[in-house]
Amino acid sequence: MFKRGVGTLIYHETKGILLIKRSQKANFQKNKWENVGGSVENNETFFSAAKREVSEELGEDSLNHLEFEKTSLLHWIEKSINGENEWETMLFMAFADDYFEPKIPRKEFEYISDAKWFEKNNIPWMELTTYTKEDFEKLKLENKFPFNQT
Repeated sequence: MFKRGVGTLIYHETKGILLIKRSQKANFQKNKWENVGGSVENNETFFSAAKREVSEELGEDSLNHLEFEKTSLLHWIEKSINGENEWETMLFMAFADDYFEPKIPRKEFEYISDAKWFEKNNIPWMELTTYTKEDFEKLKLENKFPFNQT
């Protein structure tokens, strides 16, 4: 059975893309940058899971400053975690207003070590999780990536 997951690419017109950094204590891909995201719970839609994950990882107030847009990206990611190696994931894009600043809730400090805006020329391509790189590549192919890799 496939696990279901979501990711949200958070974008601001002048600040760039917001990424979070997995901590040293993360289960896999430690100290790598990624989109906000996680698992879809039972009886939860992909969209509601995306909003819940943003709220959990960046604080409840974050939802007041983001406008979500569903992309057409639905793909499989192979990972070997606890015997599960196939994920069905949906990526959403959220546009941040000028007042949005990420605030990692204390309960997430164990798993998230940082949240940072990256401008076009500063995206840490070599330090992204494999699935975030995959998301970005698919968005670029669909001409939905906010800006091109340089």
